[in-house]
Amino acid sequence: MKEHPITSDWTELEPGLRAWLARPEDVESPPGALIYIEAFGVNEHMRNVADRYARAGYAAIVPDIYHGVTADYGDMDTALGALKELDDAQVVKESAKALDVLERAGAASPPAAIGFCLGGRLAFLAGLELGKRLSAVVSYYGGGIGAEKDRFGRPILIERAAEFVPPLLLHYGGQDGSIPPSEHGRIAAALSEAGKRYVMSVYPQAGHGFDCNARQSYDAEASAEAWTLTQQFLARFTVRTG
Repeated sequence: MKEHPITSDWTELEPGLRAWLARPEDVESPPGALIYIEAFGVNEHMRNVADRYARAGYAAIVPDIYHGVTADYGDMDTALGALKELDDAQVVKESAKALDVLERAGAASPPAAIGFCLGGRLAFLAGLELGKRLSAVVSYYGGGIGAEKDRFGRPILIERAAEFVPPLLLHYGGQDGSIPPSEHGRIAAALSEAGKRYVMSVYPQAGHGFDCNARQSYDAEASAEAWTLTQQFLARFTVRTG
């Protein structure tokens, strides 16, 4: 895969609301990627994720839905405190503003939504609430999509499977204790019954957070396989003009 020279920096969605924006310098109208954070905020890793997508040829934006809060990977109190303050409706509003910025930055429309951990659930939420503005959704180990009961009191999104719009790719670790196989089954059953286009890939040896090379749970083999599958999936569904 060709690596593109990129530019990346913070950009303003509106006064007091920012996002990390990365794009290739040598692609006039690149495919777009709306990227959602893990539970730890727009930290260095998430900025690197956006930059990686830009080097792969995407215009990538990460809305700062934590509004400046970041947490170290060992600081679960801060991370979960910020997560509990999130409001789905507000995240959708900020996501729509991020999509507007992507369009103004020259990204081809519609873009894909890609999320990790907390963001895996939010990417699924975007497929429900903003699906007509998206070409595809990729969810990495998104907890709370198909749980029997959400431990944070959030709505169980898979109950709205019939409303989901774009093609969907789901990545899960087989050793992820927070998302058991029974949840995979509920998600697959609901999506199939609703007649939705989806792919689910389970990596038997991997745990939660397997794609993050800053976490102890990082699994290089699963991460590389998931990246390849994601790029193939996005190449099929995202808008490309050149």
